[in-house]
Amino acid sequence: MSQNPLERLHQLADTMKTKLEKVANKLSQLPKTPQAGDIFRIDNQKTIGLLQWVLLYSQAEQWFIVPADDNPMTGTTDIAISEKALCGPLTLRCSQGIWIPETNLDLSLRVGVLENWHLYRAIDKVKGKIQSTAWQRETEADPEYEEWMEQVIQERETLKFKKPVVNLIQWFQNNFADWLELNRIPTNLAFLPVRTKAVKRAKEINLGKDYKVVLVLDIRKFDNENIEVVFWLCAEQTALPKNIKFTLFDKSSGIDREKTANGTEKYLNIKWSFSIKEEFCIAIQLDDVSFTESFML
Repeated sequence: MSQNPLERLHQLADTMKTKLEKVANKLSQLPKTPQAGDIFRIDNQKTIGLLQWVLLYSQAEQWFIVPADDNPMTGTTDIAISEKALCGPLTLRCSQGIWIPETNLDLSLRVGVLENWHLYRAIDKVKGKIQSTAWQRETEADPEYEEWMEQVIQERETLKFKKPVVNLIQWFQNNFADWLELNRIPTNLAFLPVRTKAVKRAKEINLGKDYKVVLVLDIRKFDNENIEVVFWLCAEQTALPKNIKFTLFDKSSGIDREKTANGTEKYLNIKWSFSIKEEFCIAIQLDDVSFTESFML
């Protein structure tokens, strides 16, 4: 005998209530720090809230996260999480992952968690260890899937620029946030030249595998409209590792300047002049670990 539609509705409601209670109980047991497998909402006024974000793995105080949604269409780089999972059903868009700083994750917006089995599947998919099916390849050609992925990509792109921007004008007002005086950094930075009327601050950067470097900014005003900035990437140990990349992106002009260590230098530096209201970004890359910091004047 077929089930009464009203009974079926009540059964679904009871199932959903039970699942939500299990999720809440699981979340209450988690550490008060982000963990692999956590599912977050990330507030961003530029997005339309299509996505949740799953934390896969971390390095250098940053997390690699992939978007997740409830659209069941699954392409060649996606992972489907069944409704039997604690937070299912979900579809993880594993080709659309990005790195974000851990400081961008608000624990009050942690809304779920993946079981380890699904977490490991997602990591393997990101690393190309899981092959796609013929059905997934057919789905990729579906206009409806293409349209949905355009929305996913659009939301991801707005999130990529959500990292807080360091306002260097505030440095001349003695507001340095988490940037420290050079003598408070364990690394010996005495070799840096002294410039009159310049403001210097530094930050330790963890690049994984217990390897740290120091980023130093040396800023000086030419006048009320122009500022010169010298960026220093300094080794915490004897020399910077070979092939570490140090890049300046000038967002206003579209120009970038990159330097790569040969394994013998104690430091790399880049000098650049900026005008008020310009925005720029520094990137440090060592193998598959990267760090970025955005600035404005």
